Amino acid sequence: MADRQEGRRASYARAIFESVSALDDLETETRAASPVGFAEMYRIATDPHYAPSPTFQSALESDDAFRRNFQQLLDKVSLTRLPAVAAASSAPLDHREADGWRVDLRASAADPAQVYVIIERSDSTTETPATIMAETASGSLEKVPLPAPDGGVIQILLEADAAIVTALRDVDAVVYLR
Repeated sequence: MADRQEGRRASYARAIFESVSALDDLETETRAASPVGFAEMYRIATDPHYAPSPTFQSALESDDAFRRNFQQLLDKVSLTRLPAVAAASSAPLDHREADGWRVDLRASAADPAQVYVIIERSDSTTETPATIMAETASGSLEKVPLPAPDGGVIQILLEADAAIVTALRDVDAVVYLR
């Protein structure tokens, strides 16, 4: 009987050891699969001047779970989300609108190589975005800090070929104002 109990204890100990070992392996794989921590993810979402690292961009483009988590975070911390547009054509967009916010892209009359990004709120509100972000269908995140509004309108002048302008014109991109 004592041999039988000893055999069960050894079996239980082996099962516990194997379970703990499997858990350690899983934690190691998870850390290796997601090299970007929540603190960095949160800072990218909330700090207008903090640029995404190449490691973050790579994770966003290649890891669907990471991308979903970041999108959920952006949904929670942003003033608004302007979703991808169901456009009749694949022509570049010059206008987006959602939740009382409007984003327009207008070519500069002085220099055709430049574009004005104009952000307006249709109602009076004290909330002012400090950042505009666009996430493309491929997972690339483009982000630009915004100046203070002038007369309720935020306006920035960018190069027409800037990555954020290209992303804002992409019908499949999702735009966040934070």
